[in-house]
Amino acid sequence: MATVNPPARSTAGRLLRYAGKLCTYRHWERQAVRTFSQIGPLRGLHNRLYHSLRPYKYAASCPPEYSKICDQIRKDGYYLIPNFLDRAAVEQIRSEIAHCETKYFTPYWESYQQVASASPSVARLLVNEFFIDIASLYIGAHARPITYGVWSTHPSQGFSNGTDTWHSDRGDFHWLLFFIYLTDVDADSGPHIFVRGSHVNRPRECGRWWKPLGHRIDEARLREYFTDEEFQKFCLPAGSLIIEDTFGVHRGTPARTKTRTMFEVGYGLHPQWESDLWVGDMGRLPNEYYAGLSEKQLRSLDVVLKHRRRNGST
Repeated sequence: MATVNPPARSTAGRLLRYAGKLCTYRHWERQAVRTFSQIGPLRGLHNRLYHSLRPYKYAASCPPEYSKICDQIRKDGYYLIPNFLDRAAVEQIRSEIAHCETKYFTPYWESYQQVASASPSVARLLVNEFFIDIASLYIGAHARPITYGVWSTHPSQGFSNGTDTWHSDRGDFHWLLFFIYLTDVDADSGPHIFVRGSHVNRPRECGRWWKPLGHRIDEARLREYFTDEEFQKFCLPAGSLIIEDTFGVHRGTPARTKTRTMFEVGYGLHPQWESDLWVGDMGRLPNEYYAGLSEKQLRSLDVVLKHRRRNGST
């Protein structure tokens, strides 16, 4: 097994980058969304408002099983589709992302950069109509892809890689994430774990409004509150899809001997600008990409299209 040697990181450089981020309007805009989305009455008011502002006019044409999938997510917090992509599609994505630059956020967590503009397969996945239908039905409004990523977690000899502690995310007032394994995942490659039902039934320690994102949760407290059967570990083949309301408690486990590579796209209503999905990565795609999209897909990318028009890209 090859040893991963991430580049050295400068502490001063990290501090300067973080200080610069604090000075941007977009940072505080996102912090406001993440904070206020934790307050139940505000979240409910927001969701009712957007149900009127962005109604999903394609709901009636969706197959009946889509509503059943959403009902299952509302009940358990997740839904699994093994082999959502076949092996050929997975290998195509892997061959395309092999040309991307990467960045290490921890010594064992490697993130691929600007993937959509380098991988046509990923660019298509970001506006997959099945994703749009499920997310919009679940959210109750026409959803947008608001964040995405492709990353690898490498064998860490038991050390934390940053995503393998219990946590609960709320990147928007109401959102849904789609994860696809791009490698076979077993107990040795760091499977994803979700606590079934924790998106609605949870102890207070699972999140307070003043700790809206990245709040780490004590496992001992979770074990007191949830049964062993509610801790769902997803060991699945490459190409498998996990649909998840990540307001529920979840984690990745440390990879033991194998690398795990995953694709993720999150659907909500408010773009996460720092992900570079909107003003950067999607904005760099050629006009031919947008010309081939349906009305439903273009509606999901309305913020991107507005940005492109403003910058003379169309």
